[in-house]
Amino acid sequence: MLAVHVNKAETERAFAKPPAVWLAYDHFLRAAHTFARFHSSFSKHDLLQVRRSLDQALAIDPKYARAHAIHSKSSISLWVHRWDDAYSWPAAIDGAHQSAREAVQLAPNLSDAHVALGWALSFMAQHEAAVAEFEHATELNPNLTDHRFAFELLVTGEPTRAIQALKAHMRLDPFCQPHAASLMGFAYYLLGRYADALPHLQKAASRTPDHGHSRRYLAATYAQLGQLDKAKEEAAEVLRIDPWFTIDQAIFAKICKRPKDGEHFNDGLRKAGIPE
Repeated sequence: MLAVHVNKAETERAFAKPPAVWLAYDHFLRAAHTFARFHSSFSKHDLLQVRRSLDQALAIDPKYARAHAIHSKSSISLWVHRWDDAYSWPAAIDGAHQSAREAVQLAPNLSDAHVALGWALSFMAQHEAAVAEFEHATELNPNLTDHRFAFELLVTGEPTRAIQALKAHMRLDPFCQPHAASLMGFAYYLLGRYADALPHLQKAASRTPDHGHSRRYLAATYAQLGQLDKAKEEAAEVLRIDPWFTIDQAIFAKICKRPKDGEHFNDGLRKAGIPE
């Protein structure tokens, strides 16, 4: 009977919430749904809609930790894709960090808040702190699965551990976002196992043809395999998606812990014909 009483109490508390709180929750759900869709569409329209929904949720409830967490992650996405001319890229990362810290302060036991903070710290090249946040998020929620932790392991120079994390991610979430296959391929690339990288990157590019990062990893992999015609085709796709992209703009080399990893990736891009 205990479960019945608990469920009844939870229901009563839920219905006791004021309409404004429910409205904030509605905006949050819209943002979460659209953000999940964005990671397949990579559409500017989707990402800006996420931001609008989150702004509405936080205007109603400024202490909504989950909304702050997604707001942080979406700030990183805006920075990565260069879609917001309203403020500089450093300001975007700054904003992401502030939103994530707010989420952690409001809900210290919310694993997603620590994921957001770890993600922001990754792009600030504070790798030890980033890994600690991701590990703490996993301690709070042992069933947590998120490709962002694998990315941080790649930038901190641990591709083998990243592969293990991605395999667990795919096992726990068979319908995971295409990022997983993309990062799996890039992990093999960083290990110099280009033939193993190729099928993962081909899969990622076929699932999300407008994902610039998958195309960059694939271009570099084809180049390292000596398949230069295919590498140049992928390089053309990279520039179709992100006309601004140059080797100097490659994020990985700017934030990775080991300079040799950044140069390894840039070498592949250079061989593929990506401009300096």
